[in-house]
Amino acid sequence: MTQHVASGRPYPRVGEVFELTLGRETRRFKLVSVHCLSFYELTKILKEHGEIPESRWCEALKAAYPRPDDKGPIGIADSSRVPPNGDASLLFVHTGGPPSIKWPNVGFWGIRRWLVEVNE
Repeated sequence: MTQHVASGRPYPRVGEVFELTLGRETRRFKLVSVHCLSFYELTKILKEHGEIPESRWCEALKAAYPRPDDKGPIGIADSSRVPPNGDASLLFVHTGGPPSIKWPNVGFWGIRRWLVEVNE
């Protein structure tokens, strides 16, 4: 029996700084491990580690790391996707499939790794 292994490098470890490129723009990021149910609490904790990137970096993450790691999804807590009524939608990379949308008002459904931009 032949197993299919996706090509590409593995996802970075939590805390490891790495670069992503989107068009002609390159920025530095790291993954932060956070589990909480409140969007306010989540963004407060993430901001202690760096800046919260725009949702567009979800595509760059998926393109740079196409190989699944089976460690769960990676979220991007971009508050520009939070409308005044609070019914936000957040992009996340399901590390075994295409970028998808999650609804944080129901507990982030197990997203424990979050993308944060760093200026180290």
